[in-house]
Amino acid sequence: MISKSDALRDVLDAFQYAGYASGIDQPDAGNPIHENESVSTAMNRLQCCYPKGSLPPRGRRRWVRVRRWSRRNHPKLMRAIDSLLDWVDEQLLRTNAANTPHVVDDDGLHEFGFRLVWCGAVYHLQPQVWRTLRFFWNRRGAEQGAFEEELWGDAVEHSAVRKAIQRANAVLEKAEVGWVLELSSGPIRKTQLVDAQDQLVTGRSP
Repeated sequence: MISKSDALRDVLDAFQYAGYASGIDQPDAGNPIHENESVSTAMNRLQCCYPKGSLPPRGRRRWVRVRRWSRRNHPKLMRAIDSLLDWVDEQLLRTNAANTPHVVDDDGLHEFGFRLVWCGAVYHLQPQVWRTLRFFWNRRGAEQGAFEEELWGDAVEHSAVRKAIQRANAVLEKAEVGWVLELSSGPIRKTQLVDAQDQLVTGRSP
């Protein structure tokens, strides 16, 4: 039987391959969600990971809304999909946190559990945030096109890039890593954070 963690990842992948990745305002999708076999199969597998083969109430309501609005071609369908995928991300974070061994790791990004370890603190990240940080961790910056290809596999709306950068920066600021990502009309760049005395917020920064 598939693990809950793998089932949750499969749902995120199925939506992305179907052209409905989280944060995309104008999806480049093929079949509507309610007719997409990959998405339906992934959701059915996920349901089997919960007691009595049923999603928890919050997830079940969001999945029902997505299917209903897909049939009606509702203008707020993408908002409903974002809401569902946020719930899936949340469930994945909780599942990974529960399965993560309580060991002290070196500072940096750790794929098991999608974690950032910094100055002794452990931050469990959403998969998209973790992938964003991994892409930029050892870079000074990158062209937006390269970042889009890494995260989504193709070009996406600027709003999706902006949302991904905002989520990553929220974690970087909370952990006080010492830098954030700056999004402009050109390349995405790292910007060091300094305090009022022009000192780095942290003494360690990749």
